[in-house]
Amino acid sequence: MSEARNWIGIAGAFAAFALVVAYFSASPRYRHLPPDQAMIRLSVSQPGQPMGDCRTLSEAELAARAPNMRKPEECPRERAALSIRLAVDGAVIYRDTVPPSGLRRDGSSAVYLRLPVTAGPHRIEAAVNDEAKVSGYAFTREATVSLEPGQMLTIDFDRSRGGILFL
Repeated sequence: MSEARNWIGIAGAFAAFALVVAYFSASPRYRHLPPDQAMIRLSVSQPGQPMGDCRTLSEAELAARAPNMRKPEECPRERAALSIRLAVDGAVIYRDTVPPSGLRRDGSSAVYLRLPVTAGPHRIEAAVNDEAKVSGYAFTREATVSLEPGQMLTIDFDRSRGGILFL
């Protein structure tokens, strides 16, 4: 009889726990933005272009290296910093030059910015440069977007997909 009481107690404890989890999975209601707001996110993680050009090694340089190190070209590892500018409705919101990560400065440059804005139409101008040889910005994009309340617009950069993306 006491064993049955133990199982009933365990089942009751699990049921109480399940009710608590069920309540907190839906309550209290969470709103990530006020009802009249939208969000613009600048989310970029991109390695810059190499700082220099690859050079072909001479036969003497190749012979001086260990057999497993005899690649015909030597390329620099260091990457260019990522320069980013974001303007919303004519006001520059973000402007920075982000260095590459890594001990040898050969990783990606990363930027994440959240900008709450009022819902409605906005003029967005984004500019990115990932090359050390180019002054100014190598990629630019301007667009007028109409944001609904609660909508999130993500601005990303991907050179292989054409540059600046509004998602």
